[in-house]
Formats: sequence, C-alpha cells, structure tokens
Amino acid sequence: MNDAEPLVRGVSDTALWVAYFRAKETQRSDAVFRDPFAERLAGERGVHIANTLPQGNTQEWAWVARTHLFDMFLSREIEAGADMVVNLAAGLDARPYRMQVPKTLQWVEVDLPEIISYKQGVLGEVEPRCRLERMALDLSDAVRRQELFADLGRRAKRIVVASEGLLIYFTPQEVGALARDLAATKNIDSWIIDLASPGQLRIMQRTTGKKLREAGAAFKFGPPEGENFFRPYGWTPRDVRGLLQTAADLNRAPHELMSLLPEPTGAKRDCQARVSRRIFLSTGWNVTRPAPSPIPDQVAEIWKHVLGLSSVRLDDDFFDLGGDLASAEKLFQEINRALGRKLPTVTIYRARTIASLAALLEQSSPSGFPPLATLRTGSLLPPVFITHGIGGDVSNFFHVAKHIESQHPIIGMQARGIDGVDTPFDRIEDLAAYFLGAVRRVQPHGPYALIGYSLGGLVTLEMAGRLAESGERIALLAMLETYPHKRFLSTGQKALLSMRLAKLRVSNLAKMPFREKLSYILTRVGGWIGTPGSAGAHESVQDLQSSNSVAELMRSSANKAWMHYRPRRYNGKIQFIRAKVNAYFPNNPGVVWRRVAREVQVEDVPGDHAGILTTYFKDLAAVLSRHLKALSC
Repeated sequence: MNDAEPLVRGVSDTALWVAYFRAKETQRSDAVFRDPFAERLAGERGVHIANTLPQGNTQEWAWVARTHLFDMFLSREIEAGADMVVNLAAGLDARPYRMQVPKTLQWVEVDLPEIISYKQGVLGEVEPRCRLERMALDLSDAVRRQELFADLGRRAKRIVVASEGLLIYFTPQEVGALARDLAATKNIDSWIIDLASPGQLRIMQRTTGKKLREAGAAFKFGPPEGENFFRPYGWTPRDVRGLLQTAADLNRAPHELMSLLPEPTGAKRDCQARVSRRIFLSTGWNVTRPAPSPIPDQVAEIWKHVLGLSSVRLDDDFFDLGGDLASAEKLFQEINRALGRKLPTVTIYRARTIASLAALLEQSSPSGFPPLATLRTGSLLPPVFITHGIGGDVSNFFHVAKHIESQHPIIGMQARGIDGVDTPFDRIEDLAAYFLGAVRRVQPHGPYALIGYSLGGLVTLEMAGRLAESGERIALLAMLETYPHKRFLSTGQKALLSMRLAKLRVSNLAKMPFREKLSYILTRVGGWIGTPGSAGAHESVQDLQSSNSVAELMRSSANKAWMHYRPRRYNGKIQFIRAKVNAYFPNNPGVVWRRVAREVQVEDVPGDHAGILTTYFKDLAAVLSRHLKALSC
C-alpha cells in the first residue's frame, strides 16, 4: 500500500472494512457464521482500514449482528419460495458461496464496476452454490436501475431484494426513489434493509464518517420516521430487529453498551441509558407490500393543485418545486380540510416531501413537533440555530433564510406546543434547556452560532450564557429586535419609554372618530402597547397561527415567560439588530443590553418590529450574511 494514498479511496473501500470483520468472526471457535472467503476478500487493505480509521476497529459486534440478521432473513425468504435474490450493493459478501441454498436459485449481485471486477478476480475460480450472476451498475443511475429491475421482474416468480449497508449512503430523496422503483417492479415480494436512527447517524458522521466523507462516502440517511419512511412507497415492516439486542443475544455486544438495552419489566430505569438507547439502535428488517394507502395520492393531488403542476413525485421537495410560505399555508389549509386534520403550516419543515407528509398523516396518533427543523441545508460548520418570537414559528424565517448568502446550515428552533400535542413552556429557562438538549445532539461542542428574534433573542441569550459557563465558545449571538419586559429596565429607561408611549397614545387618540375614542378610553386597561406579546408590534407578522386555543395557549405561555425573565449576565458579545422604525421599545438597545453583556454592537435595518421579517427580509438577510461570513474566516 502507498503511504501517500488516502486511507479510504471511495465507498468501495468500505466493503474491504466489512469483510475484515467477517473474517475475524469466522476465526472464532464459537463463530455465529463462517465465511471462508472473507479474509482473502478483505486483504491487507481491509485490515489497514479497520485498524486506522477512527473507531474503525470497535464496531465488529455491529457487523456480525447485521450479517447474522441478513443471513436469517434471506434463509426465511428462500425457504418460503423465493426463486431469486437480488443483492443491491453486494460488496464483498460471499453468501452465494457459503449459504445452504437450492442450486436452482438465481442470485444476482449488483454493485459498482470496481467492486464487481475485484470480487471476480478473487473468487473467479470458486464455484457458487447457486446460479450466480454479477452486474456492474451505479444504483444512483435511475434509468438503468429501472431497466434492470424490469428485466429481473420478468425472469422470476418471487424476488427477495437485499441492500445491506447501502441506504445510509443515499439521501432521503434517493432512498425514496429506490423504494418506489422496487415497489413498482413485478414479482418483487420482499426487501431486506438495514436502517440507522437519526442519533446513530450523527454519531457515525462524527467518528468514522469524517474520513469516509472526505472520500466521497458520506453517511446521509437516518430518517426521523424510522421504518415509517417507507410506508408511502408501498412497504410495511414485517420483522424489525435491533442490532444491539441481536448482538447481546449472540454474546457479541460490548460490555459498556449492555446498560443501553431495555431492562426487565419492573426494573428501575436509568434516565441516561434510556436516552442513549435511542441513538444506538439500528434495525435490519424485512418488508412486504401491503394494500396501498390512499393518502399519498390525496396529498399528491393537493400538491399539484397548490403548486400548479401537472405531476409530482413522492420524493420531490416542496421548496425545490417552487413552494414558498404562501403556498405552504394554502397547502395545509387544503390538507386539513380534505383530511380532517389541524396541522400547522410549519409542518412543511418537518415533512417536505409527499412521502414524509403522507407518513405523518397516516400515524394513528399525532406526535409532537420536534424542537429542530432544517430551514436550509449547507456544507459549512457550524450550523446556525435560529428561533422565533411570541405568536410565531420557524416558518417566519422562510424569506430571510432563503436570501442569506451562506453555506452554513440554518436550523430553526421551534417552541414546544405548536402542534397541540405537547404543553408549551412558560419559562425562558425551560425553553433554553429544551433547545439546548436538541442542539447538543446535533452539535455536541462549539463554536455555536445562535440567532433569536424578539422573545427568541432572550432564549438564545440564556442558551449562550449556559454554553459559555460550560466552557463552550459562542461564535455568534445575534439578537433581532429583542427587549426585556419593562420591569427589568432601569428607572430612567422606564421613564423615557413611558413618556414616548404616552405621546404616541395621545397622537393615536387624536386621529380617532369620537365613538372610537370613547371605546378606547373605556376599554384601555394600561400596559405596554406593542409588547412582544400584544397587538401592535407583532400582529402584522404574516403566517401566525389563527386565533384558536392552541395559538392562544402558545401566546399566553410565551407572554408569561417574557414577563418573568430577568436577563442573565453574558460575558460575551451581542450583535443587536434594530428596526429603524421603533414606536414601542427603548430607543437605545445598546444601553439596555450593555448592563448584561460584555460588548454590544447595534445595527439598524429598514422596517418596524414585524417588517424586518415580512417586508425588509433582504436587508436583514444581508446583515446576517455578513456575520455568518465572519464565522468561516
């Protein structure tokens, strides 16, 4: 091997890595399976990759469990009458040579040309136990893939497809397209896959995934919906197994991970183990087609009507098709009316494709909205986390996020309760803790980039303070039109603000007809006009939820949080962005926030409190783009 050569040259090299672990298992006296060809297939390079890749030699238990599950599922399907196995991304698997299968069984291996060539060179003289055929094909080539599936469908009566270690390298859209093509192929009866959870995906991306990403073999697929991702494409789970539990059953699970397994009924549960268990689970499962659900077709028809398109695909992204905030609002009005649901517009960030939205609608009971929603993808680190004000949601940032010129991912932080399922928080401290838990699962360590609008600025201030106290670096804390409740202003600031608001009320009163004046005087109960939770400052923000019990509870809880939060000390810099038109807030935010922060820089953008998001979003995006550019310098 050439020392100057990269450790992993491409996705094909991962097959050498897996073959190495199969070879190690084969050498054990109590081997779960025996693959006499694995050692020669892995070669010296497979050994080198496993021993050099970060944490590359710690995952033997997972590969052994996965191989065992695929062996088991394939044997079941063959015994049940499958006359063809189609192994997509077959890698260096040697099952046609080592498994007890009928000689008449057709076994088709599909993989990249370099894998097919290498495997043929190593095993060319070995006689397989069935009718083996190899096909060189890049499975991302949709046209050739569909042609191959159609041809195979004509050659067999009952086909089982296996795709071991494949889907994690595909995007959700690519996985959806593959699932659709398989479901549309005649005589494909079952599909065996392995699936990573979102948490497991993030762990893999941070460890072995870094080197693999540099080689163009990035880990991409770990759907939040889990196995439900595949339902809209015509597949339903038949048998789901966890890798860690399987490894434990085989006496292969590492001792340090055993605490992550479910405890016996009645046993005391450890909170940390319960949280961690989710991110270590991976499933190998066998799926078969059910009777098709009408919901994907219903959703597709609504999408076509709203977007003015003649056709759409299940895996099309709403925004890639030209969808915007106005069309998203119309989309969910029609969906809610047609299907009797009450999904908020912001759901589009949780389910951006017909397939994922249909899967959400097919759930028998609604699940709470997750705390994070990706507003825009990007390739630079760190990601940017942004959160909204009272009465709003992350969809309020649609226009701003669209016009920000940056390659940093932009992730919205959505307050709990907008779905009507979970109870909203009424303390800033609780909101900050809620978001921090989610943020640190995505980005365990700094530097962090945080942006908060209105009340959201108080939340990001609390988050930044907590992160800084734990030793993390804050690269950006931008607060947009954020002010504390007047209770926490200095005496002088309160006096100046009260005088300005009194003049404003007198001016407004003078312009009213007599009947309106009288009504205003009789109903006026005091308070601060235009606070971040009252009419005036925020009511003109577009796409807030309609006046219903959920929206009122969200607004009431947020108002309570704002009224009782005393801003914490922050030993860092605040980038404060102020609206030029200001009728309801202190004139000098620098004075307000220098009592709290070590440094405050104030910049103005056109518009008023609401207008910076709804009208002058390009100006706001330009300022934020400049700050995000500094993150990469």
